[in-house]
Amino acid sequence: MLAQLRLHRDAPTRSPAGTQGGFRHLPVELFEAFNQRHALDAASVQFVEVDEVGFDVLKLLREEDLTVDELTRRLPQHSPAAIQDAWDDLREAQDGGFLVPQAFRRVPQHENDQYQPMLSSRMAGLTISITTQCNLACSYCIFGGQYGQHPELSRVTMSWETLQNAMDFLYANSHQSEKIRVDYFGGEPLIAFHLIERGVRYLKERLSTTGRHLDVTITTNGTILTERILDFLIEHEVYVQVSIDGNKEIHDRNRLLKSNDRGSFDIVMGNLQRIHDRSPAYFRKHVRVKGVITSETVEIDAEEFFRHPLMALLVEDGHLSLLNEEPNYELASDGDFFARLHRLGERLLQASGKRTVAELLEPLNVQQKQLFWLTFAEFFDVQVVNKVHNGRKSALPFRKGCLMGFEEGNVNPKGEISVCHKAQSFVIGNVNEGTWYFDRIKDLNARLHDSPSCGSCFVQRFCSQCHEKLNGSNLAESKRSFCEFTRHYFRTIFNTMLRVLERNPELWNELDRMLEKAVAPATSTGLENQSASAAAC
Repeated sequence: MLAQLRLHRDAPTRSPAGTQGGFRHLPVELFEAFNQRHALDAASVQFVEVDEVGFDVLKLLREEDLTVDELTRRLPQHSPAAIQDAWDDLREAQDGGFLVPQAFRRVPQHENDQYQPMLSSRMAGLTISITTQCNLACSYCIFGGQYGQHPELSRVTMSWETLQNAMDFLYANSHQSEKIRVDYFGGEPLIAFHLIERGVRYLKERLSTTGRHLDVTITTNGTILTERILDFLIEHEVYVQVSIDGNKEIHDRNRLLKSNDRGSFDIVMGNLQRIHDRSPAYFRKHVRVKGVITSETVEIDAEEFFRHPLMALLVEDGHLSLLNEEPNYELASDGDFFARLHRLGERLLQASGKRTVAELLEPLNVQQKQLFWLTFAEFFDVQVVNKVHNGRKSALPFRKGCLMGFEEGNVNPKGEISVCHKAQSFVIGNVNEGTWYFDRIKDLNARLHDSPSCGSCFVQRFCSQCHEKLNGSNLAESKRSFCEFTRHYFRTIFNTMLRVLERNPELWNELDRMLEKAVAPATSTGLENQSASAAAC
């Protein structure tokens, strides 16, 4: 997959085609592995291998518009003939479609005129943060006060009037939807089970004559399960997402009961067993388990836990996943996040002569493998996704985007609707008022995508900026911090993987295999290929 710029002569003494103004409209990011040098071509999201002279030439040309003579004066360590050759190589690469400047601009995932008709008639569902009370004190909780972009839990519960208004609001604005979904979130939502039960029955009664189907999900820490709750879950075929991080040693490091500072592992596993014993069919269809990988737990061997009969069923059905502990998206606060990456990177760099990713990962434990798929695998993903979906489009949305409120809108206990449960500082409506704030939605859409610096950033075509990662109280500063974090993140990923591939060159063939899979996707299950970074619930 490497394209080597080879030397040849006879080039005119002017800038290569289209480089006026330098590469600022098509950033070329440069990387040095052990013995190889690479340029990331931002327009194609492909890596081009270059020699030392070409590397130094690109280092200048990506910032300035220079002639061969000017390059020769600026690079006295290289001979004029070598610089001329590098110049010719660049022209040849451009003739082949690489390293061609392109004015890039950021566009919204959805246009403003889509919001009103969608949110007024075709809503897909709502997340209901039914209570901000919780009986656990998880060390990494995004609502624990250590994240600037997420508010600390206020320990309040929604009133029935507000929940009823939320159900009415969803009913009124989804009349063209065949299926809708209500996700109950917290805090720990089962603390307010009496409201959940009442709300589900109320909405189902309203929908009973419409033909519309309702799916209900509950995201829970798994510590609260009475016979009444279990009866309700099975009767209404509720999808339950339970949080469990791994074996007892792993789980109990971070997920402690507030009442006594003891771990919650035994309670959660006992409740999962109760669900399975009551209805194995319900367990296999409706129960999902998610865990969080932290720096403390990533090194612990938990193979036996994942072979536990209950976990094995979830793995087999593709219903067990592990997430990377969410960063702050602020370099000053994310030293632990990057230390976790560096430690895994050092493990990967111990390998040599591996032919496949499976061989590369074979010595790692389950959590380390998942951390790879959530982070370092983006080296492959961003190249594949761009080739399959984006091509060389000069205008693209951010990689992660939503139609605000359509599927992920979150209702807090006060009745305010935010973009999603992780973007609660961005309010876009109110169920007690029965209204969307369409002007605010348009403003947020514009402010998110008003990013002129995207055109000079090598991450431009695979950036995942979205409201959930930003702080609405200081959006401009939050966006600056996110951009700084994201560039550092991908430099870390790319630098490490280019070194890994230098030691294991046949791994470049994984790009071809992933391309084939992307073009003709196959269904896969189990703990593998989870290559989209996600946040802890």
